[in-house]
Amino acid sequence: MNKNLTSYLILLFLFISIFIHPPNFTHSSARTAYLDSNRKFDEILVKFKISDEIILIIIAQADDFDVILNYYNNLPEVEYAEPNFIYKASIIPTDTYYNKQWYLQKIKAPEAWNYIKESQNIIIAILDSGVQTDHIDLKDNIWENANEIAGNNIDDDKNGFIDDINGWDFVNNVADPSPKFKDDFSEAGILHGTIVAGIAAASGNNASGISGVTWNSRLMPIKILDDSGEGSTINVIKGIDYAILNNANIINLSFVGYGFSQGLDNAIKKAYNKGIIIVAAAGNELDRGEGYFLDTVPMYPVCNDGPNGENRVIGVAATDTLDQKAIFSSYGTKCVDISAPGLSIYSTIVFSPDHEINGNYFNKYYDGFWSGTSMATPMVSGAIALIEASNLKFNRDQVVQILLNNTDNINKLNKNYLNKLGKGRLNVYKAVFSAKNDLDRANIGLLISPMADHESIIKITDKTGEVIGQFFAYSPSFRGGVNVASGDVNGDGQ
Repeated sequence: MNKNLTSYLILLFLFISIFIHPPNFTHSSARTAYLDSNRKFDEILVKFKISDEIILIIIAQADDFDVILNYYNNLPEVEYAEPNFIYKASIIPTDTYYNKQWYLQKIKAPEAWNYIKESQNIIIAILDSGVQTDHIDLKDNIWENANEIAGNNIDDDKNGFIDDINGWDFVNNVADPSPKFKDDFSEAGILHGTIVAGIAAASGNNASGISGVTWNSRLMPIKILDDSGEGSTINVIKGIDYAILNNANIINLSFVGYGFSQGLDNAIKKAYNKGIIIVAAAGNELDRGEGYFLDTVPMYPVCNDGPNGENRVIGVAATDTLDQKAIFSSYGTKCVDISAPGLSIYSTIVFSPDHEINGNYFNKYYDGFWSGTSMATPMVSGAIALIEASNLKFNRDQVVQILLNNTDNINKLNKNYLNKLGKGRLNVYKAVFSAKNDLDRANIGLLISPMADHESIIKITDKTGEVIGQFFAYSPSFRGGVNVASGDVNGDGQ
């Protein structure tokens, strides 16, 4: 940290301890709002204008929260001060074993695999509760930091993280990004990230387990939720920054929170400006019976779009087996961009037979049913990886346009939620087919036709001049000249 900033902060902390301790503090209505927003009661994040660093401040007495927060926000040296909000995993686990990945057929993944099934150059950052990196169906797809040497306790690549071979754990500040079975762990907290990773990119066609939407992407595990399934703003920001630093193409955020954070918004903007596609869960609110209408009750990070209509976050709602909105899924016309299956999902889970909760041991590699917008989100991330792999020259906006313009319209099945479930339900086949055709159209350079007294053969070249196709316009014996007009008459992009 900058030495002057450090000295300034020390003086500032002393000032607070001396002057901001009124003997008769009265709770403000703002504090009630923050309580409703699920924040850390004794933590504030402060961003000073002279530094890019976000400072985490621990408050000795929680009752002083609003006074200290307002004090910082009124300082001219401070860009913003805000609560350290809590985010929770969007999952509704059940105990029924379901051994069929019905959702892959629903989103037409097998048809898409006829065109492309691997995206090994695409990095999907999984910001979650951790991923079991040695899982039998994930280990071959886990991202590896090629510039780091494992176990030498040296930051070989000078990225600020020692021995970060496969990612980072920002909860415990260690290199191992897997779940830790810490005190107060929950089943959802331990399993959540590994479930999400498997849905997106479990190894396919390997004679065991399940298949991800993409069979081979690089999964970058970044642990920002603790083992109970909760996390804070500061760790989400750090996780996004880590994904940016290490060249992730896609960031999967299968969690939600209730409070707007300027720090998180800035991190998402930074990722967006780097061309990274961020995919986030719309959230589950089963107690309400239908989820939240995000237009009036925004949740984050799914609603962290730009102020001028920039679609910085691809928001994902969940549907059921009938293409109807899952009962728990939140919805909206602004924050939700697409829907995907999120009910009764079968996936990879953490295998650790020495651990148990309520007598149930973690002795399986796979399980289901799992439900939630958390489950729908990685399907979209996996689909985006396939679209990007179809043409590595596609930019962010082209990929998003292909994704959203090639969904299945489900409005007729959701008359109470017209245009509130995004562009439609994910269709991987349509998206990949469109991406492939866009690539084919981009590669066609010339149609070459013969002059009189030559065979009536038409040659198609790419933009380098290489012949990529040819055919006879008439009988081979025809010797007249041929005039050529081109057009797509059957919608195949040719």
